[in-house]
Amino acid sequence: MWWVLPFELNDPGQVMPVIFSTRTHNTLFTTSHKDQMATERFIIREARDEEIPETIRVLSEGFTEDPVNNYMGGVKTKIQETNYSNYDFRALTAFMQWQVFISRMHCDGRIVIALVEVDGKEKIIGGTIWNAPGKRVQFSLKELLPLYRSGTLTLLHYWGWSGIIRMVDYFPRAEAVFKEEWKQRKFTTSIDDTWQCWTAVVSSEYQGKGVLSRLFRAFFAYAPEWTMTLEATSEQSRDKYRHLGFETIGAVHYGKGSTDRMGLIASGEDATGFVVYPMVRWGPD
Repeated sequence: MWWVLPFELNDPGQVMPVIFSTRTHNTLFTTSHKDQMATERFIIREARDEEIPETIRVLSEGFTEDPVNNYMGGVKTKIQETNYSNYDFRALTAFMQWQVFISRMHCDGRIVIALVEVDGKEKIIGGTIWNAPGKRVQFSLKELLPLYRSGTLTLLHYWGWSGIIRMVDYFPRAEAVFKEEWKQRKFTTSIDDTWQCWTAVVSSEYQGKGVLSRLFRAFFAYAPEWTMTLEATSEQSRDKYRHLGFETIGAVHYGKGSTDRMGLIASGEDATGFVVYPMVRWGPD
């Protein structure tokens, strides 16, 4: 079953069902790994329907310092509290839910999660959102219904029209870099013929333990013949993706004159804006 955030979410229990069915690709990525020198056993698999709310929470907590979210949401100060009493965190959760919902509903997406076992129970510690080839969001008229069902009105409530406009403006500018790369290489395929990684998150206490690498390598094994694309939103994440075989093909500057390097509203010398790096992991020739 799917869930939708109401306009004013005060706790994770405030949800209501949406009427449409989901796929059942829950075991495509089931793998596990335990380091000889570590105590954790990491499990990588696709999120089950009942795990979607918790997955959204984990993804949201991992994006509190993401400049793209801050830029789109018009965030003024760093999100310090990851609870539903914080307005900016509720808005971030609505944005993350929008990504998950439209990915699975419209983009034939795969929500792949990393888990560890704690006290006999599985705990979600990270995840990725992948959109299938031929299913990239274009904000076209034919997408009005899935955009509506995925929670765009909730985003409008939190962000206002200015935030929606920034979101609609963001995607084409990054896409243009990919399209130009395809043009320069004279490919007969298009950017649409790729798997698109929308989001990748690992909980802070598990960073540096190889979880991100395992999340990606599980997907590489699932779709070995495909080219994959993503947009790194910091130099640090860009460098991590390079180690996973992604190539930087350009840079796009956002928010210059209105936000700082973290995407937070700023003015004067602090309003440097931030840079996003479109990246590609090429499939076999």
